[in-house]
Amino acid sequence: MDNASMVLAMERAILRTLPVAYLPLWKRDGSASFSSDDGYGHTCTVTGGVTWGTMGRSFDMTDGRVQIGAAADTELQFLTDTTICIWVRMNTKVIGAQYLISKSNIAAQDRFYVATGTNSGWRVYIEHDDSAKLSADNVGTATVGEWYFLTLRFGSGGQKLDVNLVNIASDADTGVLRTGTHVPLYLGLSYNNDSPMGGTIGEVIIYNRYLPDPELAMLYTATKWRYRI
Repeated sequence: MDNASMVLAMERAILRTLPVAYLPLWKRDGSASFSSDDGYGHTCTVTGGVTWGTMGRSFDMTDGRVQIGAAADTELQFLTDTTICIWVRMNTKVIGAQYLISKSNIAAQDRFYVATGTNSGWRVYIEHDDSAKLSADNVGTATVGEWYFLTLRFGSGGQKLDVNLVNIASDADTGVLRTGTHVPLYLGLSYNNDSPMGGTIGEVIIYNRYLPDPELAMLYTATKWRYRI
């Protein structure tokens, strides 16, 4: 199968899983605004130090950010079971927090993020009901120059961060975010517009449901050829 056929088969497989947001960032050009490839067509806005390449969008660890949709988009407020899948490669030394994806619900003090850890691993944080639930730092491995398939799940199946289908952090809590004054969903910066990342995000796939392990494995298998795994 040639690359064009593989891309078409991959996109069809992903869209059949009915994501609420699908961003194949490798597919776009350098436009500062584009729509997500899903049934919602979220407007995505690029600001700061972000460049496009055939592997995705690269963030230069200064002020680069991609905003996915708007704060008012209920399907991106994470009030129900949630699964977030990200293909990412860190391009700079992984020391200290570099935020890959983040979301905050300020009025209710609910938020989550996935970032790099204090040393050479990953950091994950989920808070709801005004207290931290899943909180782990420097778990797993985040080697510069290598691609990783990160998945964050929370809701009815508990809270889990997996890397290449291997669980590296979990908590039995089944809570989700509450409604409130939402900040939009960001790639590359924290919800406070700090802790920028230096790396490349190839694609992001988001669901308003808790994907079981076999379905995550299907997504990994359908997409990994692009990242030479």
